Amino acid sequence: MKYKVLYIKQIRILTVCLQIGLLIAGLTAFWIPQGVDFLVNDVQMGRLINQQEWLIQVNQGVQAVDHSYPFIWYGTDWMVFAHILFAILFYGLYKDPIRNKWLVQFGFIACALILPLAAILGYIRGIPMIWQTLDCAFGVIAGGILLVIYRNIKRLEYYNLRIGL
Repeated sequence: MKYKVLYIKQIRILTVCLQIGLLIAGLTAFWIPQGVDFLVNDVQMGRLINQQEWLIQVNQGVQAVDHSYPFIWYGTDWMVFAHILFAILFYGLYKDPIRNKWLVQFGFIACALILPLAAILGYIRGIPMIWQTLDCAFGVIAGGILLVIYRNIKRLEYYNLRIGL
């Protein structure tokens, strides 16, 4: 019984971490112009990672779009909406991990698809490799969290079979 509680607790903690990550990743898109400008001018992130020229160019493009074509951000608003929906969707995993283990499988597929998407579209759009790698890291980290959740669900299933539930 003690292990069952431990598995459920770990699943719930990791699920909440996954949900928070989805929310943070999505919500930051509401402030792309301000966020990019902050990273370039205040944090000077480009100097920290040897990408100063690239980030200055990105900031110029983002600010030009924001000034002349702010309606473009409506597309990223929908991306934020999708992140919020996915975070809500994973509540099913929090509530009943065994019944909703398909969410973990869905998450694995989504994480795996990040890799070719970042590589192919990153190449086509001229995104430096460091940024493609960073995007891929989100998929790898989320995939690792999902793997731990999946293993704990399997342990719960085994435990339930053993005691006849």
